[in-house]
Amino acid sequence: MVTNLFRMEIATRDALLVWEGLGGSYGDEKLSLYRRNPSGGPPEERVETFVEPKSWEREWEHFYSRVTGHSTDLRSSIEESLNHFSILERFHQEGVWTG
Repeated sequence: MVTNLFRMEIATRDALLVWEGLGGSYGDEKLSLYRRNPSGGPPEERVETFVEPKSWEREWEHFYSRVTGHSTDLRSSIEESLNHFSILERFHQEGVWTG
């Protein structure tokens, strides 16, 4: 059986951010934050699950339209960009990224 799984990891000195899932009608997407425990031991873990999101579908449609030459638009919408930056800002405020 073949399974398509998307997984992206972003690691810093103090944390690991993992975004994974099948997306759309195939399953949930999950965003996990693992924060390093300064005294050793297991990291602090926080998980958010997104049920039936449309981001994979939009990404695929955008990619396909670019590859087939049906679109030359490389930009995301302003709302999508603001959403991405708000997630990063929240992690920055929580001390995940210090730079």
